[in-house]
Amino acid sequence: MKISFDFDETLSELYFQKLAKALVIAGVDVYIVTSRCNRLDIFGKPVGNIDLWAVAKYVGITEDKVFFTEGAFKADTLSKLSMDIHFDDMSDEIYTIQLMTKCKGVNLK
Repeated sequence: MKISFDFDETLSELYFQKLAKALVIAGVDVYIVTSRCNRLDIFGKPVGNIDLWAVAKYVGITEDKVFFTEGAFKADTLSKLSMDIHFDDMSDEIYTIQLMTKCKGVNLK
């Protein structure tokens, strides 16, 4: 099973960090799919998003399982990743996910 979390107002919250960490320990493929922008230095290493990278490390999500949509809706990325479940706090994201993918969007509001 593949489960993803939005970051802001979702995985940035301690409750969801604990949930994600438990899922990782249980062997579930856990991802971060965020509409944030990813900034890279001249060597291709991430800069900025310090809070996101710290939470990813704490939870046990590796860099290769973090996806930035650069402001675009997440549905396309989730579809490409064949994601099963995505947690998000934005109703418009959930609507688009439900409409355009086989992924189950879980609305947190």
